[in-house]
Amino acid sequence: RDPMNILISEADHTAGLFGRSLVITTPNDTFNDGYLWALSGTDKFFVTTPGMGSSLVAGYATTKRGWDGEHQVNGRPGYGWYFGRDGEWSGLALLDYGDLEKVKQVLEFYGKYQDLSGKIYHEATTSGVIHYDAADATPLYILLAGRYFRYSNDTAWLRQSWPQIRKAIDFCFSTDTDHDHLIENTNVGHGWVEGGELYGSHATLYLNGCWAAALEESSHMAKSINDPDQNRFMAERNEIMNLINHDFWRPAPALGGPAMNLGFYSYGKNKDGSFRNEITVLPAVPIYLGLTESAKAKTMLDMYAGNTFSTNWGVRIIGDDSPLFKPTGYHYGSVWPLFTGWTALAEYREGNYNSGFSHLMNNLNGYRSFARGYVEEVLNGAIYKPSGVCPHQCWSETMVLQPAIEGMLGLDVRTNEGRIRLAPRLPVSWDSLTAEPIRAGSQHMKFTYKRQGSVTTYTFEPTAPGSLKIEFAPSFPAGTVFSGAFLNGTPLPFTTFRTKDQETLVCQFIMDQKMTLEIKTRAGIGILPVVPDPFPGDSAAGYRVISCRYAGNSYIADLEGPAGTTGDFYLLMPNGFIINKVVNSDIFMAGNNLFRLHVKFPPAGTPYIRRTVTMETMK
Repeated sequence: RDPMNILISEADHTAGLFGRSLVITTPNDTFNDGYLWALSGTDKFFVTTPGMGSSLVAGYATTKRGWDGEHQVNGRPGYGWYFGRDGEWSGLALLDYGDLEKVKQVLEFYGKYQDLSGKIYHEATTSGVIHYDAADATPLYILLAGRYFRYSNDTAWLRQSWPQIRKAIDFCFSTDTDHDHLIENTNVGHGWVEGGELYGSHATLYLNGCWAAALEESSHMAKSINDPDQNRFMAERNEIMNLINHDFWRPAPALGGPAMNLGFYSYGKNKDGSFRNEITVLPAVPIYLGLTESAKAKTMLDMYAGNTFSTNWGVRIIGDDSPLFKPTGYHYGSVWPLFTGWTALAEYREGNYNSGFSHLMNNLNGYRSFARGYVEEVLNGAIYKPSGVCPHQCWSETMVLQPAIEGMLGLDVRTNEGRIRLAPRLPVSWDSLTAEPIRAGSQHMKFTYKRQGSVTTYTFEPTAPGSLKIEFAPSFPAGTVFSGAFLNGTPLPFTTFRTKDQETLVCQFIMDQKMTLEIKTRAGIGILPVVPDPFPGDSAAGYRVISCRYAGNSYIADLEGPAGTTGDFYLLMPNGFIINKVVNSDIFMAGNNLFRLHVKFPPAGTPYIRRTVTMETMK
C-alpha cells in the first residue's frame, strides 16, 4: 500500500476516535496530551482475527526468545493474544469513554469461547489455541457484562446473553468447594498472582472482591429480566463483603508495612484457614469496588500513598521494606501501571483525591519516557526503567483513562435507570474543564466547568434528544462555604458533606435542555498534588502528600519525604482565608493566593519520615 494513504487513513481514524470518545480538556497541557495518547494507544488493541472474531489483545512487543531465553523462539509479539482478565479490566475504560460497541464485541468473543463448564478463558491465541488457567477471568466477565448493561440499557443483548452469563455465575459458585462463601484458586486457576513468593493462596482477597462486585452486577441484571435469583446474588455479595472486612482484616502488620499497630487486609487465605501476612497493593481492588469499611480502607491507602509503596512513577505490589521485595520481581516488587491505576481508583473512591491525582499522573506521564507515546507493562520498583515484556500494554493505557473518568471526573453511568452521577474531584488549582461527549446509551452530553472568583459555573448540554436525571456532586477545597446554587437562574436545593480535605455539594435535576448551574462560595484552602517528573534512571524516593483534613480552623496535612531532606509543597487559598500560624513548616508567598510550604524531614532511623503540618486559619 501507498505509505501516504496509510498515514491519511490513520489520521482520519484517530480524528474520528477523538470525535466520538469522551475527551477531557483541562488547563494542564501535559494532562491533555497524555490523555489523548492513552486514548489512541488503547484503541490499537482492538484486533479482528479472521475466523475467530474481534476483541482486545493484551500487549505489543517484538518477537524474540521468550522468558529470559528459556524458549528458543517466543513466536508472538509480546502479549499479542486475546487475554481474559486483561480485556475485562480494559473494557471498563472503553465503557467510560463511550465505546460501547467494541465492549459488546469483546463480551461476545468471551461468550463464543466460553468453556462448557461456564469458565472464561485466560488466553486465546490468534491461531485459535485457548486455555483456561485463570480464576479471575470468569467473575470479571460478569462484572464487565453488568457494567455494559448499565451504560447501554441493551436489554435485547442481556436477554440473549443471559444463558452465558448464568453459566459463568454458576461456575463461580461451584468453585466454593468448602462452602465458606469464598470462591477458590485451588484447582481453579491463578488470580492476580501467577507465581513467585506471593503465590499459593487457597482463596484470595482480589478474586473474591471481583466476585462480590460481579454478584452485585448479577443482581442488577437479574432484576431487569425478572430472574428470581436477584436477591440471592445480592445476599451472597453481602456475605463476602462481611468476610472481607472481618476475616481478611488482620489486627496488625506481621511482615512489611509501616511500624504502626493499625491492621491491614490480608491478600490471601490458606487452605488451613490461616491468612497471609504480607501487605500488598491488592486490597486496592475491593476498596475501589466499594466493598471495604472506610476506616480500614484509609489505613491501607495511607500506606500506599507513602514511599514504602509509591515511587515517582507508580505503585509497587509490595513495600520496599518487605523481606520479599525485589525491584525486578514480576509479582513481588515491580511497579505496574495496573496497580497504580487500581490505587488511584481506590483513593478517589475513599476521598484521597490528592494522592489519587498524583498516581493518575504517574501513569499518564509514562508515555514520555520509554516507548514514546505508549505506556509500559511493568517498571522497575527502585530505578525508573522498564522491567516487563511489553513496551505497549493495554491495561497500562486504560489505567490512565479509567482513573481520570471514574475517579477525577467521578462519572457513574446508569442508563438502565435513566440517570448518571457526576462528581468532579479536581486539583484545587484548576479553574476550567471540558468533558465531551459523555455517553449514556443513546444520550450524549457536553459538560463544562469554569471558576471565576467566588462563582463556579457548570454547564450540561445534551447533544442528542431525550432527558436524563443528573446526580451532581462536585468537590471544593476544604473550608469552602456555600452561599447558594442556581440552575438556569433559579435557586436549586442542595446538601453538603465533608470528605477528607474537600467540601462536596450534592444536588440533582433533570437535563432535557442546556442547563447552567452557578454555585457561589467563599473561603477554601487546599494543597496541590505532588506530580513527580522522573527521568529514566532516577531513584524511587520522593515527596508525598499522605492525607489532608480540615478541623476547626486548622488545615492539617500529613506529608512524607526522605529522611534528612527538605521539600516544597504548594498551598492554594482561592477565596479569602488568612493564615495565622504554621506548625512544622516555613511558608512563603509564591503567587496570587499561592503559598510555598518549605518542610524539613529530619534524619531518622528509617529511609522516610512523615511530618504533620498544621495551618491555623481565619476566614
